[in-house]
Amino acid sequence: MASPLVKRFTLALKRYLWLLPLGGAIGATAGAGLSMLPVAPPRYNILGVLSYQRAGVSFSETGAAIVEQGQTLSPELLSSPDVVEPVAKQFRQDPVSIIDRLRVRDPNAGDDKDKKKKDAGPPTLEVRFSDESGDLGVKLTNAMMQVMVEKSRQLNAARVRGIIDSVRGRLPQVVQELRRAEKNLERYDRVEGAALLAVQNGALIESITTMGNQQRQLQLQLEGVSAQVRSLEQRLGLSVDEAYVSSALSSDSMLAQLRVELQRIESDRLIQSQRLRPEHPQMQQLAQKQQALETLLNRRATEVIGGGSAGARPFVATGRVRSGSSLDPARQQLANTLVALKTQQETLQRQLQLSFQAERSLRREYAAIPNKQLERDRLAQQVVLKKALYDRMQAKLVDSEAAEAETVSSLTIAQPAQVRSEEIAQKLPWRLTIPAGFAGGLVLSGGLLFLLGLLDRRYQADGEIHSALSDREIPLLGSLPELPIRIAGAIPAMIEPLPQGEAYEQFRSSLRRIDPNLKVLLVDSVQPGEGKSVVAYNLAIAAARSGKRTLLLELDLRSPSAAKALRVAVDPDAAREPFHYYSSLNHCARMVPDVENLYIAPSPGPQTDCAAILESSELRQLVADARSRFDYTVIEATALNAANDAFLLEPQTDGLILVTRPGYTDKTAFTQRLDELSDEDNSSVRLLGVVINSAESPFELYEDELLPDMMPPGDPMDAIDEWSVARPTADVGARSRDR
Repeated sequence: MASPLVKRFTLALKRYLWLLPLGGAIGATAGAGLSMLPVAPPRYNILGVLSYQRAGVSFSETGAAIVEQGQTLSPELLSSPDVVEPVAKQFRQDPVSIIDRLRVRDPNAGDDKDKKKKDAGPPTLEVRFSDESGDLGVKLTNAMMQVMVEKSRQLNAARVRGIIDSVRGRLPQVVQELRRAEKNLERYDRVEGAALLAVQNGALIESITTMGNQQRQLQLQLEGVSAQVRSLEQRLGLSVDEAYVSSALSSDSMLAQLRVELQRIESDRLIQSQRLRPEHPQMQQLAQKQQALETLLNRRATEVIGGGSAGARPFVATGRVRSGSSLDPARQQLANTLVALKTQQETLQRQLQLSFQAERSLRREYAAIPNKQLERDRLAQQVVLKKALYDRMQAKLVDSEAAEAETVSSLTIAQPAQVRSEEIAQKLPWRLTIPAGFAGGLVLSGGLLFLLGLLDRRYQADGEIHSALSDREIPLLGSLPELPIRIAGAIPAMIEPLPQGEAYEQFRSSLRRIDPNLKVLLVDSVQPGEGKSVVAYNLAIAAARSGKRTLLLELDLRSPSAAKALRVAVDPDAAREPFHYYSSLNHCARMVPDVENLYIAPSPGPQTDCAAILESSELRQLVADARSRFDYTVIEATALNAANDAFLLEPQTDGLILVTRPGYTDKTAFTQRLDELSDEDNSSVRLLGVVINSAESPFELYEDELLPDMMPPGDPMDAIDEWSVARPTADVGARSRDR
């Protein structure tokens, strides 16, 4: 198999074969024209020499530097239209013609031997000019050399003026930057100067040391108070909160009265219980009084110590109010002392915490001092740099103004123009120019053909499609050969057995190997013209010939049906009532007379509301009925780049098959669709694989022998495309169906 480049060149050669004879004819004509050109008159070669002059006495460095810089003038600049036009106007000559005949070159650009000889003298420039008249050429060359000398002086003056204008234009900005740098340093000193001064005189270190001493004193005091708190808690057997609550309860007179009354009631119950049963009314009355007194006791305890207090909850909840409110005066005094020590302990802890925070703040400030010092040094350095730049620019401005009055040319005429030689042109023979022109035209035409093949964005060979699929690990289901067209204007369908049918049988077997349970297949292509209808029709024919009861469902509703290729007529009422048409298989399915086991549901297109039909319940029920009643169902949809109909139908099928065709499939559109469909995270479409239509196949060898009368002239697929373009489209601008 030929390489993709050779394949592209071959296809371009077939498509643009007329370029080869055209290129050869144009080349031969150009060669004949060259041989017929008249002989040019004699021409005189004139030479003049310009010399670079050294800088003379100068009172400024800029003036000497400008003269030295002028010794690097390029020959292109000295032969520019600005130099030639004044001379051409003076002698009434064409400036373009003078530029074509003028050559300014540096003789020092020769080999090493010539350089060694010429390095002994001053650097020079050679001015060469050719003209049909020797005297006029000498006058023109001398005039141009004088203009070149003046051009050098003007360039030197322009350089000096440019330096002055540049310095003056830049100076205000430099002054502004210097003032800004000085203000930044002054502002920084106002903000951070105190901190830097504190480090320098040791005040910051002293403050950190003082904080450390204060923390140690607070810690000692805190340890003493904590020890007293623990001692009192052990002596009382109460925590600080419990001691506070017990002290508050013991100090309340109402609680004391309630405790006395409650104790009296309990004594009466104890006495009465010796002679009365618990069910006795008097015992019940005493129990109720005791319960009421306990409720009042708990309520009063809550009022005294506060129901939200942390120490009040355990007393009220467990009924310890009576025991907790009976502290003697000595224990009550100890409880008050414990509460006071706890308050002092918390105060010392807060002071210690604040001291630690203040110390950390001072230490952070001390740690930031090096960065602040570096920042100040950087700002100071900026001021020094800006000041140095300002001083240099002022000195440069004064020096350039002095050099402006000293500007001279860097060139001088070392040798006036002289005639050096004479040239006589010879006529070219036609025996040489015509074959050379013909060969050159053929070569250029071949290069143009190769370039046209490379610039074609379509796949031209099966190998290119194979590479795109292997890079994405997408299976190739089959390579299908090109089929002959039996009915004019219709798609090629294998109504009668053909040798190419073996390829479709292998294609169907590949689908069975992927999944034996595949019953409903969606066949589509990325764009029109790739032959999805051909593949869908002949896949259905191959399945029917294998004994499977097969239904071909045309759902490209944006184009008319191609069912005439199977000799099946379309219901004329289907286009007016598409929902009724798809409501039952009995309404839309037609038996194909020439292929056993094959049924077709022709498209009622073109339709204006395709999405509503494809998403209708009638069509979903139709596909479900086809799945249950047929062994194989092949669905054809509109091309992916023409509409999203395929994505509406795919969830009802078992997978999608993409059709490609060398010479028609666009690389960018195809690879973009492959990446979208193979993205498992963002695509729910099941892509079964890709099939190549009109692929390189051995079946092509038998077409001329088996079906010489059935094949129409030209490319069969081109006839299909012409038929597709000629078909009517819907009013909404639906694209014509690809066949």
